[in-house]
Amino acid sequence: MKSVSTYTRSKNREYIPYPNCATRQEILDKCLNRLLIVVSCLGFAGIILFLVAMS
Repeated sequence: MKSVSTYTRSKNREYIPYPNCATRQEILDKCLNRLLIVVSCLGFAGIILFLVAMS
């Protein structure tokens, strides 16, 4: 009789990254840093446009 093995994909299993690969936390931090830079640049551009419009 043959033995049957099943492969179940569980979302609860621990994420194990490849060697020298960024973890999910590091990728999230990088994305949040870039988003913060973009928002800051838009804020500075808005301030400069407001000052130019007031003069």
